[in-house]
Amino acid sequence: MPEKAADGAVIWNGFITDITEQKQSQEKIHQLAFYDDLTGLPNRRLLDYRMGLVQAASSRLRSYGAILFIDLDDFKRLNDTMGHSVGDELLKTLARRLEGRTRSVDTVARLGGDEFVVILDRLGNKENEAAQRAGLVAEDIQAIITQPVNLPQHEHRCAASIGITLFQGDVDSREELLRRADTAMYQAKADGRNSIRFYNPELQRRMERQFRMEAEIRQAIDSDQFFLHLQKQVGGNGKLIGAEALLRWNNPSLGMVSPMEFIPVAEETGLILPLGNWVLENACRILKDWEQEAATADLSLSINVSARQFHQKDFVRQVQRAIDEHKVSPDRLKLELTESLVLEDIEDSMDKMEQLHALGLHFSMDDFGTGYSSMAYLSRLPFDEVKIDKSFVQNAARDRNQRDWVIIEAIIGLASNLNMRVVAEGVETQTQQSYLCHLGCRCFQGYFYGRPKPVEEFNVAIKSQFHGTESS
Repeated sequence: MPEKAADGAVIWNGFITDITEQKQSQEKIHQLAFYDDLTGLPNRRLLDYRMGLVQAASSRLRSYGAILFIDLDDFKRLNDTMGHSVGDELLKTLARRLEGRTRSVDTVARLGGDEFVVILDRLGNKENEAAQRAGLVAEDIQAIITQPVNLPQHEHRCAASIGITLFQGDVDSREELLRRADTAMYQAKADGRNSIRFYNPELQRRMERQFRMEAEIRQAIDSDQFFLHLQKQVGGNGKLIGAEALLRWNNPSLGMVSPMEFIPVAEETGLILPLGNWVLENACRILKDWEQEAATADLSLSINVSARQFHQKDFVRQVQRAIDEHKVSPDRLKLELTESLVLEDIEDSMDKMEQLHALGLHFSMDDFGTGYSSMAYLSRLPFDEVKIDKSFVQNAARDRNQRDWVIIEAIIGLASNLNMRVVAEGVETQTQQSYLCHLGCRCFQGYFYGRPKPVEEFNVAIKSQFHGTESS
C-alpha cells in the first residue's frame, strides 16, 4: 500500500525482480528438451508430438501423409578420417538445406547421428498421387544432399538412402510408422545405397515404373517420339466436319505406350506443359496445311487441354502466339475441356475462356454427363459444344439400358436449348447412330467412322475421298 510522507508526497513500497535470467533459463530448457543441440532441428520428442498432430489432421481430412527416413551413406568413414568436428559441420549444413526445401506444414527432425526424418503432410486423398509427390520430394532431397559441401580443407560430396512409408489417419502407431520407414531405408541401402525405397513392395514397383516413365517421357520429348493421330468427326449426313487430335507415343524399347499410362505421369510431374504446348503447335501446323487443300479447308480440329496447362497464367498468350505464328484461322481450332478442369477454378476458367472466345476459338466440354455440376455452370460458360461421354453410348447399346438413353436425350435437349452442338463419342454401329439421330444428335465420333490415323495417312484418305466424290 502507498504511504504519505510529511510533505504529502506518496511513497510506494515494493520489490523489483529481474526475471531475464529466469526466462532465458526456461527457453534453454525448452530448447534442450525439444530440439537437437547440434543442428537446431526438432528432436525425437518433438517429432513424436508433431507426428501425432499430422496423423490427427490426416484422419480428419482423409488425406495421405508420408514419413521419409534419411540416412547418409558412408558418414562413419568421414568421421573416422576427418574427425567429428568436420562431420558435425556437414550435418549442420545438410540440416539447413533440408529445412530450406520443405514446406511450412512439414517437419524435418534429427534422430541422432546421421539420421534425419521428414514428415510430409497433406499429400492428397489418392494413394498413387501421394506416393508420387513423396517420391518427388525424396528425389529433391537426394539432389540437395549430393551437392558439394565446403568443409575445412576440402570439398565433400555425400549421398543418402531414403525409406518412405505412407499413412492415412492414425490407425498405425507412430513407432510402427517410423519402423516401416526405417525398414524401407535399409532396403535402399541393401539395393546399392543412394536409393529411394517404399515400404509397400507393390507401391514400390508402381513408383519405380512411374520414375522410369518420367525419365522416358523427358527423353521422348527431346527426341520427338510423340506424334498425333486424328479421329474423324462427322455430321448426321456422314459428311466430315472435323477431327480430334489424339496424342500418341511410340517408345523405342516399350513400343506403343497407352495415354492412360503416360498422361497421368506427365500431369503429376509437370511434363504435361511441354507436351500440351507441342500438341498446340502441331495442331496449328495441321490447320495451316489444311487451309491449302479444298478437301480440308473447312475442317475444324479439336485438341485436349489439361487442367495444369489451362490454368497457367500465360495460357491465353501461348494460344494467341501459336495462332499468330502459324497464321491460322482461330475459329477452326477447338479446345476440349473437362468439367473437373473448369470447376477447379471457375473464375479463372471463365476469364480465360472469354478471352479466347473473343479471339475466335471454340470450346467443347469433354466427357459431359460424367460429373455432378455441369448443368449449374453450363449456361455461364462460353461452350459451343458438349461431347456425350462414350460410356453412355456404349452402355445404352450393350444393355439396352433405357436410363442411359434417357440421360443422352436429356443432354441433347439441354444443349439444344442452349444453342450448343452435341457430339456423341464412342459410336461403333449404324444402329447407335440411327438411334442417336432419332434423339436429335447430329454429330458423331467413333470407330464406326474409322479408327484414329496418323496425320499423313488421315490427310491422304480425306483427299482421296474428296476427289473421288468430285469426279463422280
